Amino acid sequence: MKFLFSLLKILLVIAIAFSVGLLMTRYLETNDMLNAYLLRILTLIAIGLFTGLSSRIFFRRRQLFLRILCALLMGVLGLLIFDYFFENPYGIVLVSFVSLVPNEIRAPEVNEISQMVIIAVLGLMTALVGKKKKLIKKIPSQPKSRAHKSHIKSTRAKTRTAKQHIQALKNTLKSTFVSHRTSRTRSTRTNPRLQKAVHLSTSRTLTKKATKRKLLRNHNNDVKLVGTEDHRCPYCLEEVVKGDKRGVVICPECGTWHHKDCWDITGSCQVAHRHKLE
Repeated sequence: MKFLFSLLKILLVIAIAFSVGLLMTRYLETNDMLNAYLLRILTLIAIGLFTGLSSRIFFRRRQLFLRILCALLMGVLGLLIFDYFFENPYGIVLVSFVSLVPNEIRAPEVNEISQMVIIAVLGLMTALVGKKKKLIKKIPSQPKSRAHKSHIKSTRAKTRTAKQHIQALKNTLKSTFVSHRTSRTRSTRTNPRLQKAVHLSTSRTLTKKATKRKLLRNHNNDVKLVGTEDHRCPYCLEEVVKGDKRGVVICPECGTWHHKDCWDITGSCQVAHRHKLE
């Protein structure tokens, strides 16, 4: 893709050189003050300048080789194409074609070579003039002791003035803020509606805080029972422990614990509920 773009740019440079030569001859050949020789020189200068300018526009920094190649050759090629189609007493025709087939090729003469050199040099100059050169930064020499001290003093003085300026700005901002705040409080004092609104807002905040405190107190004062159950036999009124030697019987109705021997004596639970005491 890059090759196609570069080829298209080269063809555009040739077309520009051809069109410049055509325009120069068409617009200046009617002028009686210019003879054929001067017209040819002006045409060569215009073709060279526009070829270099167009190659400089189309080919940027990384395409320096193509820029130089276009500046040297494409202007000459455009001139040869122009001279082939338009007759000129100073024209350059090196190849004669018969039905689009080259019939005869001859070597260029001195004046023709000079014309091509003029176009190539002008195109190259236009393409490369104004190129920025890399500047080598020189290492600054160390300042002398007196100059260094004076520089330090001047910088310190500048920093002091800057700090003073910043402090003055802070003071002005603070004073404006305080004045605005005092004016706002005065307006609330004078206006009864604003006082009422402020009172309502403060009372609402106080009630919210009080409710939060009550909830926290109730949460902290919750009763928590921690301990173990104490079972006593309702017949002998002695303590019944899990895994007792006398045996343990639990009433299926009320869940009361009995000693097994006490249960065997009565045959039923000694707590009065659905069944009758025996």
